[in-house]
Amino acid sequence: MYENLLEELANRGLNWVPGGLESHDWSDSEETRLWIIESSTQIVEGLNHTEPNSYPDVDPRAVILMSQACVVILRTKDGSLSKDLAIIGWLNAEQRGEMDIELELILRGLTARGRAIDCGIFFHNNFLQGQYDTSFVSDIAEVINEGNLSMELLIDNGENIEWADDIAYSRCCGNQAMLMATIVRGVFVQLELGLKIMNSNQIAEFLQIIGPLAATTNLNYAKFSSKDSAIHYSVCHTMMGYMAFIMRNLGGVDFPINSILDSVNKACLDDSELEGVEVYYTLFAHLLRLRILSGSFAGSTQWDLAVVNARNALNNSKKINAYDAYCKIINQIIDGNNVIDLQYYSEQLFGLY
Repeated sequence: MYENLLEELANRGLNWVPGGLESHDWSDSEETRLWIIESSTQIVEGLNHTEPNSYPDVDPRAVILMSQACVVILRTKDGSLSKDLAIIGWLNAEQRGEMDIELELILRGLTARGRAIDCGIFFHNNFLQGQYDTSFVSDIAEVINEGNLSMELLIDNGENIEWADDIAYSRCCGNQAMLMATIVRGVFVQLELGLKIMNSNQIAEFLQIIGPLAATTNLNYAKFSSKDSAIHYSVCHTMMGYMAFIMRNLGGVDFPINSILDSVNKACLDDSELEGVEVYYTLFAHLLRLRILSGSFAGSTQWDLAVVNARNALNNSKKINAYDAYCKIINQIIDGNNVIDLQYYSEQLFGLY
């Protein structure tokens, strides 16, 4: 039934390259987006979680493309579809004897991303009812811990693994680091929202459990990150700055504000010549810098320069993933609205970098 799915996906612009989707250009077609959701739903309906051998026979690479496409289309609205597709891809790769380390990490990553998104949705739905989801911390901690272990495996033993080509090791490290950054940042975005209904004991428990795991993610990313990749360099420094900013605001570790700004300034890469997709991955750093400077620094030369650089980044950024959300929030802060709509902020920014 799905024998030609990989070819059909290619005809629609969803081409397989090492790591998965070649680009997001296909997403401009509403017809293609609808076809992907309908086809993915049909494939997933053939998976029976209670019967291990009951799943559709599909090329695992085709399923990966479908799963990654669902992440692009659904963003923070649903994680189950992409996660179940990844499970089907895993079962088919094992059954066909096609599982290699890179395919395994891609499928693990898609499963983890789906779990994280569903955790965030459940957290958010409880928040809307005025309730704090006590299961969120333990569930998301398990996802982060498993991801950190995968990252450490790559860092410590990656050179001893047989890779498909010379650049596959670096590519896998980069994908794993970006996945972990997305999940960890999303957890702290949800924390910012949850502060409205959490008591002091719940906040303390959150930081006690998530803090060390997030610090490990940062450490792992720092081992991998370098200026050779503008994206990873920016995301790594953004994570460090954002975590320090949240901890400082919660009265935990008293990070000097200038130290936080130093990390964020590095992440913004203001004076670098960047491609549009590279600029996109600096947008959270620009948003964070404006949040910091909108306080006592408002009206300063530093603030004025940050505004100019943020606007330039929006103009030069590739319009992918959460671009519209970044644009809206950044412009709200520039216009003097210092109170961020945390509900919108958490809805839009916890699932994708």
